[in-house]
Amino acid sequence: MGRFVDWWNRPITAKDRSRAATIGLFGGFWVGIIAKLVVSSEGSIMELLAFGGGAAIVGMILGIAYPKVVTVVLFPFSVFGIGD
Repeated sequence: MGRFVDWWNRPITAKDRSRAATIGLFGGFWVGIIAKLVVSSEGSIMELLAFGGGAAIVGMILGIAYPKVVTVVLFPFSVFGIGD
């Protein structure tokens, strides 16, 4: 827990913002797709991808504005679907 607290209290750097923007992009995409499926399972694949793309852009913008919060909240979603 000590490393997390140290990281959280450190000033935000450009590296933090770029990492959070990437995490927000991928995490926002998956959150957008999951939210669209929860709200309405009807619709075409293009609507699903458009919803995911819009959420990805919002996630990226939030990652730039609030890098530490986005990193903590969206990191699990950003690695969703990667691996075996």
